Amino acid sequence: MKRFNIKRGKSYEKDGKTIFPVIASNDGIDRDNESILTSAWDTKTYEQHPIILADHCYWTDNQIGEAKTITKGDDGLNIELEYYNGKGNQVADWCYFLAKQGMAAYSVGFMPKQWTSDQNDLVYQNWIESHGAGKTPGRIYTNVELLELSHVAVPSLREALQQNSALKYDSALEVGKGLYPEEAEFLQWKKKGSKSFNIPLIERMNRLEKKYDDLEPQKADDPKTEKTLSDVDIICELFNL
Repeated sequence: MKRFNIKRGKSYEKDGKTIFPVIASNDGIDRDNESILTSAWDTKTYEQHPIILADHCYWTDNQIGEAKTITKGDDGLNIELEYYNGKGNQVADWCYFLAKQGMAAYSVGFMPKQWTSDQNDLVYQNWIESHGAGKTPGRIYTNVELLELSHVAVPSLREALQQNSALKYDSALEVGKGLYPEEAEFLQWKKKGSKSFNIPLIERMNRLEKKYDDLEPQKADDPKTEKTLSDVDIICELFNL
């Protein structure tokens, strides 16, 4: 199973290498209306082979880094990771570049072992005591095995972007040129989107989420309507606000 997660904190240098702190998971509610308790994480096996993958792809050339430290804290499952950049792997180099730009997001791959959906369970009562009696998860995992951590492009959990970061102007132009190789189309995109480049990513994701959720009534009225967005659609929405 996969769960999109949160990245916080700035990178730092240690022994000549760049380390990225990541909150890999917390006990909040995700888009699948589920919660994983921080105490649920079994990391023993992962610690023996602490791989960082790209997009949950289990090919060896998608092994782009490794976890250096794994700890549990009040804010969730914390992982500090290092990329295998500069070693001849273009995927690792690109993911490293995105992380340095503050554009990284992450997702855990895990194997569920124990969970509860009984809201009369003590697990639920403890969760409500910590989070309030508002929305509650449909399922709470109490024992899961961490298999891997992946660098991903667009997370489903809306907090799963670096907080208070904005896309750098030069990076935005690079993305735009990739989307619109024709000069005229690129200039039109640049004129339309330039005002949004410095909007914090979390705000952009909130706006995108609202636009995305607005499609839900259409889907309900017409079962044949597919509520899907391509990667290009999502990137355009993020940059052209």
